[in-house]
Amino acid sequence: MNGEMTAIHAKKPAIHAKKPAIHAKKPARIKTPSTPIVNRVLLARIIFIVTVVVLLLFGLMMVYSASSIIALREKGDAAFYFIKQIQFVGLGLVVAVILAFINYRRLNGVLSWLIWGLVVALLIYTLIDGFINSGAQRWIEIAGFNLQPGELAKIAMLLVCTHLITKLHESGSSNVLLAAAACGVFIPVLLLLAQPDLGTAVIALVGVIIVMWLGGIPFRFVLTAVGILIVLGAFAIAIEGFRQSRFLSFLDPWASPLEDGYQVINSFYAFAEGGILGVGIGQSHQKFFYLPEAQNDFIFAIIGEELGLIGALATAILFLVLVFSALMIARNAPDVRGRMLAGTAAALIGFQAFLNMMCVIGWAPITGKPLPFISAGGTSMISSMILVGLILSVSFHTDAREAAVRRRDNLVIIDGGRQAKQAAKPAGSPAARPAMGSTMRSGAIQPQPAPNQPQPRRNPSAAPLSLSSLSRNRTGFVSRNRADVSENNRRNDS
Repeated sequence: MNGEMTAIHAKKPAIHAKKPAIHAKKPARIKTPSTPIVNRVLLARIIFIVTVVVLLLFGLMMVYSASSIIALREKGDAAFYFIKQIQFVGLGLVVAVILAFINYRRLNGVLSWLIWGLVVALLIYTLIDGFINSGAQRWIEIAGFNLQPGELAKIAMLLVCTHLITKLHESGSSNVLLAAAACGVFIPVLLLLAQPDLGTAVIALVGVIIVMWLGGIPFRFVLTAVGILIVLGAFAIAIEGFRQSRFLSFLDPWASPLEDGYQVINSFYAFAEGGILGVGIGQSHQKFFYLPEAQNDFIFAIIGEELGLIGALATAILFLVLVFSALMIARNAPDVRGRMLAGTAAALIGFQAFLNMMCVIGWAPITGKPLPFISAGGTSMISSMILVGLILSVSFHTDAREAAVRRRDNLVIIDGGRQAKQAAKPAGSPAARPAMGSTMRSGAIQPQPAPNQPQPRRNPSAAPLSLSSLSRNRTGFVSRNRADVSENNRRNDS
């Protein structure tokens, strides 16, 4: 009996000895990204595609409703502009699908400059032989199709700036790259201002600022670009009399109700008549030659009249969902180039959409820019679908698991300055105890020296940090090269 009890007790340590092995396997689970990471990438793509399709179908319906009267009078067919819009939507879908299956990494280097050069040549040709409409020389005719090259200029500038910032990350600061960036931005902008087309120039420069921000350019340079944009806009308004009139009509449209304020005032009438629920699809009164450009720049006013406040808010929400899903695609992009392309393309679509809506409701001066996916017009539709194709190209060429592993391995979490605040408190206070920093890499938390201990000095012979080794991520996070992180950990251990 005593022998049996001794045998039972002897086996117990073997049972306990297995527990450390069980606990030792748990950290291995974080080496592979979980399924929710992949699901988020697919979900953002699906939401983006569905939102674009909904906006396209909604736009076709509103184009038919807003343009039927003027089409019947001018063309003898109420569905004339509707049929043309269907053709533009079909062509845009083809372009978007082709771009979606082309790896976005190929749109760099020589190809981006070729696209830029072609667009600049079209802008120069517009100034030479373009036809004038509404006081601006912005259109050219190619094979019976009226093309507005300014809509393509913002895409060309996006591709060139993305390429140059990527090269800047790879090679560090270079005067040649800075000169190329200046030429790639200011030549198209000057040609746009010469048409004149201040609205497209402003949208293109906003895209350049977003590229700089997403590309990790130091914030002081981003603020400088914002200042240049404000000064350029103010100067362009000051030197042109019609821009001054538009700005004054924005401040008080009732000062010239039959001239510069006429369009905005009739837009107000449309929203007032629509109320909360609207007068119904096809029942607009303003489209009976009261509201100019009802199917183009001011189609949002027809939406407000026929669908009311509910329809107008639903349209704004659709654009917010589109931008948010596109930013999620940009966030999961495998590299800086993809993040810049997808994020800036989303910003261009969203900025133009809300700029149009603000002009229609009187919150901004009239710029003449159409509402993406909804306003009638071929060039606007094609340019919007090109941006959609670029976003989908980033999404389709994003390996969610590989991107997650890369971000996890290269991620250093910085406490955002909390260590300095903790160091200022008494050493014995409870808030001072967790002051020890921690670096998270590959799922492990490695202790760092506390603030009150001497910090290891950087090796003077080590290469200084540059844009290639330090880039902006979210607040409190800095993404650095793995080699820099390893070197930092090695010095701290020593």
